[in-house]
Amino acid sequence: MIGPRRGFWLAAAAGILGIAALYASWGGAWRGEPNPCVAAGTCYCEALRPGWIKQPSNTWSCLGFVLAGMLVGWRAGRPRREDGPSGNLMRAIGFFPAFYAALVSLIGPCSMFLHASMTRWGGIVDGLSMDLHIVFVISYALMRLARSESPRLFLLMYAPAMAILAAGKFQGWAAREIVFFLLVITAVVFEVAVMRSRTDLTRDRGWLWAAMGSMVVALAVWMLSLDDGPLCVPDSPLQGHALWHLLCAGAAGMLYLYYDSERPALAAGSAG
Repeated sequence: MIGPRRGFWLAAAAGILGIAALYASWGGAWRGEPNPCVAAGTCYCEALRPGWIKQPSNTWSCLGFVLAGMLVGWRAGRPRREDGPSGNLMRAIGFFPAFYAALVSLIGPCSMFLHASMTRWGGIVDGLSMDLHIVFVISYALMRLARSESPRLFLLMYAPAMAILAAGKFQGWAAREIVFFLLVITAVVFEVAVMRSRTDLTRDRGWLWAAMGSMVVALAVWMLSLDDGPLCVPDSPLQGHALWHLLCAGAAGMLYLYYDSERPALAAGSAG
């Protein structure tokens, strides 16, 4: 178990520092070339406003990730009464829940950079924050497949993968959506492999299905809310893309609850 509320404070710090950086970087005008979506007229439906925040609804809804990260950190920091080894990295090693909470929280301000500035670099930062999360999901699955509790091994997998993805983002090696889709497929494949190979553990799969369901609904809302989509009302304060942010934040929180539910199968009395 992690120290008292360490994950909570890491998530809070990630959100606060990210938002502070967002404000500090403005300086009266956003610097950098416009995001390609501006010229194409495909900037997630919401009409661009003058001033600091170009898309208010799409920007402030990103705070849902900060809240989700703080809730993950708060839950991970609660005192627990364990009956012997849990077999759960999220409970046994404080590094994992604290890191996960911070990553989820960080998605918020990183996505705010895109919707507040509508710059090319804002889009890169937004994409990298999503990669940070999905690469955690993949690396965490690999850790459980390897039956390892070493944060060092985790970082040896995680850091090079992120370095390659970051280089690809800045160099434009591949379309962002295609790369992220492939990462999601990889994460699903590895998580299924964990279920099949780690029969010594059971888990509450309901949280996994809930997270996946939230993502499916979020994706449907995202597609219907694209420019010229049936849910696209550019001047409305209620934006489908803002709902996409909130549903994705909820999915990240439910994925943590799935991780947190893993426990020895014999102790649970049934396979999960």
